[in-house]
Amino acid sequence: MALREGQKCVVADIDFCKSTSRHEAEAALREQIQALRLSWLFFENDFQACQANIRRRASLSIEDNLRALDKYLALYQIPIDGQVIPVWRPDA
Repeated sequence: MALREGQKCVVADIDFCKSTSRHEAEAALREQIQALRLSWLFFENDFQACQANIRRRASLSIEDNLRALDKYLALYQIPIDGQVIPVWRPDA
């Protein structure tokens, strides 16, 4: 509804690491909102920094998150038109 009203929205899902999931999401959104302006924002592909950030979390799901990181590493495809931002580092 917010998109239909012209508001900016952010949708985040680890599954968007896979190009097929991005294509499915984009197709579903464009079916509903033809004039949609869509952009993809990705963290740089830095496995060690991502792993370190997961380990720093105060969370009960750290092991699940590490398994997901391992799973999606091979599937991580930044599209040509995707904007890449650095992974957060505590010393930066």
